[in-house]
Amino acid sequence: LKRMVVSDKVIKIKAQGKMEKLLFDLKKLPAVKGVELKDEELKIIASEKIALNELLNKVLADNVSVKNIVVEEPTLEEVFLTLTGKKLRDGEE
Repeated sequence: LKRMVVSDKVIKIKAQGKMEKLLFDLKKLPAVKGVELKDEELKIIASEKIALNELLNKVLADNVSVKNIVVEEPTLEEVFLTLTGKKLRDGEE
């Protein structure tokens, strides 16, 4: 169900180094839909088609030291909301 409903991946990378260049380079990847930089964390929104090894190779090629990588999965509540357009508690009164 999660894969049927949510087609984008959210990938968070904590890293150190020249993040501005990496930010620019990541935006050029065809599967990347958006990139945000806050402190030392990159939040990447990419299509399901993105190859994580391609993404990681780009990060390492820009001489960035990676501390942590997390691929976020949608919650069941997000899937329910997408399918029904309602929150779990909307119908109760």
